[in-house]
Amino acid sequence: DRSNTPVVLIGGGIGITPFMSLLRHAAQERAARIFVLLYSNRAPDDAAFLAELRDFERLLPSFRLIATMTNVNPAVWHGPTGKIDARLLGDIARPLPSPVYYVTGPPGMVGAMRGVLEGLGVADDDVRSEEFFGYWDRGPRETSACTSSAMCSTQVSICSWRVRKLSTHTRARKRP
Repeated sequence: DRSNTPVVLIGGGIGITPFMSLLRHAAQERAARIFVLLYSNRAPDDAAFLAELRDFERLLPSFRLIATMTNVNPAVWHGPTGKIDARLLGDIARPLPSPVYYVTGPPGMVGAMRGVLEGLGVADDDVRSEEFFGYWDRGPRETSACTSSAMCSTQVSICSWRVRKLSTHTRARKRP
């Protein structure tokens, strides 16, 4: 039973969207499960749901938000800057007992985070990822829509929610 396994959420840009239902449910239920969200955006104005995520920190003692900005004026952002990297991810995850990782965002970021997690020794079965293809002006068009066999073929219970991916497949996207 992994219902109390800590969860590390890694989101970039609009990749935050699937995490919001999960976090809203956890806040409503006052879940004891540990949730850590690493959320990367270019600037605070680009960070969807940032105010609500900050509210979750007050409402849910088991939730921690680490928002990073990659292209921001230091006068308007006083938090962490730069991309999520192995050092930051290792510092956050190291104290957690065998967390499961969920990664969503643009394909380039998801691929990079999967590589970082692999480099940190995280087993592929402990990583679920989903790529958002709304980033047409950035990165490659051809990528795997479901990169983890564990994500694609098993059920994962999080706060009473069931996520089920049935098969691994590849999508090829072409520029308009």
